[in-house]
Amino acid sequence: MPVIDTDVKLDFKDVLIRPKRSSLASRSQVSIERTFKFKHSGIEVTTVPLVAANMDTVGTFELAEVLAKRKCLTAIHKHYNVEDWKKWAAGSGKDCLPYVAVSIGILQKDTDKCAEILKAVPGIKMICIDVANGYSQSFVNCIKDMRVRWPAHMIMAGNVVTREMTEELIFCGADIVKVGIGPGSVCTTRKQTGVGYPQLSAVMECADAAHGLGGRVVSDGGCTCPGDVAKVPSFLTLDLARKILLTGKSVNFIRLCCPGQNWCPTDSKRPGVAGDNGRSLLTLPTDPHHHEDIDLSDKEGQGLFSGLSSRVELAARQTNKQLVELMKDRYALVEHCLALRRFMLLGQGDFVESLMDAAQEELGREAGKLHRHHFSGVMDMALRQSNAQFCSPDVIARLGVKLLTPSAGEKGWDVFLLDYAIDSPLHVVFTPAAMQQYDRAFAFLWKMRRVSHALSSCWSQHMALQRHLVAYVHLWKDQAPELWLEMKQTLHRCTCLRNEMHHFVQNIQSYVMTEVLETSWAKLQSGWQSCADLDEVILEHQRYLACLEEGAFLAAGNEPVLTGLIGLFALALDFCGLQDQACASSFEAAEAILDLADSRDPDSPSNRRLMRRRSPSGDADAELRSRSSSRAQLPFARSLAECRAQIDQLGASFLVKLQGLLRVLEAQPALRFSDLSFLLCRLDFNTYYEQKRTTTIADRVR
Repeated sequence: MPVIDTDVKLDFKDVLIRPKRSSLASRSQVSIERTFKFKHSGIEVTTVPLVAANMDTVGTFELAEVLAKRKCLTAIHKHYNVEDWKKWAAGSGKDCLPYVAVSIGILQKDTDKCAEILKAVPGIKMICIDVANGYSQSFVNCIKDMRVRWPAHMIMAGNVVTREMTEELIFCGADIVKVGIGPGSVCTTRKQTGVGYPQLSAVMECADAAHGLGGRVVSDGGCTCPGDVAKVPSFLTLDLARKILLTGKSVNFIRLCCPGQNWCPTDSKRPGVAGDNGRSLLTLPTDPHHHEDIDLSDKEGQGLFSGLSSRVELAARQTNKQLVELMKDRYALVEHCLALRRFMLLGQGDFVESLMDAAQEELGREAGKLHRHHFSGVMDMALRQSNAQFCSPDVIARLGVKLLTPSAGEKGWDVFLLDYAIDSPLHVVFTPAAMQQYDRAFAFLWKMRRVSHALSSCWSQHMALQRHLVAYVHLWKDQAPELWLEMKQTLHRCTCLRNEMHHFVQNIQSYVMTEVLETSWAKLQSGWQSCADLDEVILEHQRYLACLEEGAFLAAGNEPVLTGLIGLFALALDFCGLQDQACASSFEAAEAILDLADSRDPDSPSNRRLMRRRSPSGDADAELRSRSSSRAQLPFARSLAECRAQIDQLGASFLVKLQGLLRVLEAQPALRFSDLSFLLCRLDFNTYYEQKRTTTIADRVR
């Protein structure tokens, strides 16, 4: 059933600016230029925040030339071809390129045309992706692809009107989100489809969402006269407006998300002047809509906004300090982040090992047959067997399990995730997007730890087999020397390949857990200590997650490395399966050899009983020979020779894939947070794989 939103929503025509006194003599003294730095592209531009729309009668070359003189932006309409762009850029438009954007749709032909234009006119650094309704997956995918293809270009995309879609577009790579569906003076979207949103409320909602992520919005439509454009408090500097907005957000956040916090006294009727003693800086009226206006002039009456900056600065400092301390102390922000590191990032090693041992049987089943309640007892056991039991009860209560939607052929290992419940007000730091990043990191680290655990189990199994075989070496050499030689060669090959894989996995694990996780955690702790407001806290946490993703090869641009690692992990798991078969065959062969030796010994207890039961006619001797002959045919599920051939083939594949990974690491560009040179050195510390590659190339040349 559809839900009707009954809250008041406003268009530009529904509001007016109430006049106030001004100390300025003329409007010409007001500067409306602003400097913007965009989130993804990193481009910084000083401009008047006014963009000419990409309509075919508005976004023209001629208008762009006029607006560029005023430092205004123009989204050029998409009906110009490549030759038109080249001719204009070489002529009258050569000085306008920093202020224009190429407009495209989301079809493949639009993307191809954009690529041609950007190649022909490299001075253009802005792209406008324009659709009537931005609520489609193809539109989101287009933004992702464009951001990957042109990471240094500013991308403006739209149109949307809600908080959720604004956040998604910014996450996908948009620097500016176009806000507005149907507000244009000639737009018929609302009339034809009934879809839309009052423009001023849409801008306010989307701007609030974008601000928290470091993005920008632009109002597309709804301004039918110059007065609509003026309904922005341009008398404030950009920095002061940001501080006012941030302070108001902090106060509102404390009211709505931190109940019971009566930290601001209410006995003052006006904000105190900076430096006043014993007076409240900001008073929060019970009913701000009917509260008397606050006189912003100072005692000497030196101007309407004289002293406003210092008051806002002091209010912001006190409010933000209170909020940050509240998040750290009462709501245990650092403790919960540490819990995420221990459990979601597998920093609690003894808990991880206990969990893998306890859940191994369940996780080996088909993923479609698993349910969350199957792991409740397993989680309790792992907690009790590790130091995780000493975590606070609140942390343990938040820890749980979630299972991904399984695909055909997947096991429990592939869909298992730990979960950590986050509630208000911590959800502003540990956002759903941030928790998805934790999930991706957990999936990779869990796979890596699983491979390490499996190789360790293989070693334990091999050692048990060795102890069993050593006790009967003389029987092997006497009864089955050829089988003994085959088994020695197979197990030796297993040992060599297992050590090679163990060296690779342990170095990757050491790099990720020590050089990435530990270093990132230290930076986060240091950054949080110097944070002055909640936005800085959120930003530091986002940097922390970005550092983790980049170091763990999960960030964009690291796909070749991640693919190589996953392939090598899969080969290591395949090897563990083959070694299990080889060890099972060896155990079976050992038992059969013992039975065979026992059958050939007339003095063995079993043979003496058989001789007493038989007549002297020689039937016992015949049966003894029959038993010896049948037991000589040793039953194996898979012959050791076949096992060794498969292990040799798998070892060759592992060598090729590891050499490919080393080449990818060598060609990997410098990362922002991580240094891969030492990892590369450790993986091939004695140039073994380099020599192998050189030998292979030399053999091909010959």
